[in-house]
Amino acid sequence: MKKTRILLFLILILLFGVGNASALTFTLDSYNVALNTADPGLTLYWKKILPTPASHDFSVGEQITVDLFSVGTTETWSNPDDKVHKDISVAFNFSAPLVSGNVTGESWGNAILFVSWGKVE
Repeated sequence: MKKTRILLFLILILLFGVGNASALTFTLDSYNVALNTADPGLTLYWKKILPTPASHDFSVGEQITVDLFSVGTTETWSNPDDKVHKDISVAFNFSAPLVSGNVTGESWGNAILFVSWGKVE
């Protein structure tokens, strides 16, 4: 009889414990990239990769990585005016859970001798 009680008690603990480990759904309704589109500073453009709305049901402990957008420039060379640091930000709007927020950074260009580049941080 004592073994039966212990077994039933363990089954109840497992049932209640499994109920607490549930999934969480994230739904991204929209996102927008704000960046420098005119001189001074490195002139940039962006292209959406992840279509919205996008949704995922996360299991406990699960994580995913997605490509949101690509960034580029039509400038062929980093001139002195491109060395000016300009803000870049991504605004997110989630409906599940109901949150929104921004991620910010900087962009700029540079050149040394015959090598030219741009950077987004």
